[in-house]
Amino acid sequence: MTASILSFLGAGFSNQALGSQAVFRAVLQAFAHPGRSVAVVHDAQTPAVGQRASAAVLLALLDSDCRLWLSPRLAASDAGPWLRFHTGCTLVSEPGRAGFAWVAQGDALPALRSLAQGSDSDPDRSATCVVDVALAGAGAVAAPADPGTSTAPAHAGASRAPADAGALQAPAGAGAWLLTGPGIRGQATLPPCGLAHDFVPQWQANHAAFPCGVDLLLGGAAHIVGLPRTTRIVRTPQDTTEEV
Repeated sequence: MTASILSFLGAGFSNQALGSQAVFRAVLQAFAHPGRSVAVVHDAQTPAVGQRASAAVLLALLDSDCRLWLSPRLAASDAGPWLRFHTGCTLVSEPGRAGFAWVAQGDALPALRSLAQGSDSDPDRSATCVVDVALAGAGAVAAPADPGTSTAPAHAGASRAPADAGALQAPAGAGAWLLTGPGIRGQATLPPCGLAHDFVPQWQANHAAFPCGVDLLLGGAAHIVGLPRTTRIVRTPQDTTEEV
């Protein structure tokens, strides 16, 4: 990585340990409560391409032992050099070789079956896929998050996002997905978020492969939503999502 490239890269967390811990707690909350919009509070100078919450999540999760695949828009940007510099991760050209994948909004999501699935004896070797999605308005997807869930320590230099700012929300009258499974009291609803129309049957196959299968994080500007492989998704009758 040349000095000219490094000069254009934004900073990571001002305090690596505290910043990573705060974001990691948000990720744990998102996976523990699927469908719930969880704020990601951080002070990293994230790349221009890609959602800020998604970038912060990968900054916190990746290290030198991790392999990362980037979708075309991200691969053509400074997102790869930024994550390589701050985490030491290895970039790969094939999604099936990666432990983590980051898909920009507007780029095609790789077929879930093409990502690392893990095995019955080592399900943790499966991929985690971070998918950038659109945000519309405010309000929680499911039950509101526990107070203080995503608050970073005051001395970490992070600004606090309002608990409901930028959360994922379906437009009035729009179709939604119904989520059930561990971590969900009753059921939760989730807007399709611009994902392809065939995502739901792909996800149903992914869920059926448990304990194998991939986990997803939907990332926006300041919030994430977790979809672990244990979550079941069905369409509502009003869901008329078009493939993108």
